[in-house]
Amino acid sequence: MLYSREDLLSMGFRHLGQNVEIDTRTTIDNPQNISLGDFVKIGSFVILGGDIKIASYVHIGSFTSLYGGYGIEIGSFVAISNYVRLISHSDDYSGDSLTAPFVPDEFKPKQYGGKITIKNHCIIGSGSCILPSVTMENGTALGAMSLLKDSTQEFGIYAGIPAKKIKERSKKLLKLEEEFLQTIKH
Repeated sequence: MLYSREDLLSMGFRHLGQNVEIDTRTTIDNPQNISLGDFVKIGSFVILGGDIKIASYVHIGSFTSLYGGYGIEIGSFVAISNYVRLISHSDDYSGDSLTAPFVPDEFKPKQYGGKITIKNHCIIGSGSCILPSVTMENGTALGAMSLLKDSTQEFGIYAGIPAKKIKERSKKLLKLEEEFLQTIKH
């Protein structure tokens, strides 16, 4: 079941585009910090929290989590599969800091984070995780069950733990985008 347009408008998103479909089982924390472009589809059991900006023609699959404490920006024509995690903030794992949400920051001096940027025409495979301060450049493909901890190069295909570039991706989709946009302008 999807939220109605009226329900979405009443939530107070920073920006709400046209033709936005969000499953009612999605968790939306602080919608005033979330911008959604046109033709955005968000599946069931997704978690949206923090400063999030999503452009147009984006699909976010079910059971995906976007933790945007330091910001997440997603470009147009992006497909994010099921069970993906975008995490823009992390605790320290070395033992030099305490962890947990209720511990005051003075006892957690080694937290780190940074904005995650997913540029246009990216596709993210099921079960993948993207860590803080990563930029997926235009046209990047990330294989299923991958861990992306470093930024990518344009039109590369990445996979693995940690993800490494395995080959180049075709740019034919740019011509297809151009043709598609021509059909909707007429």
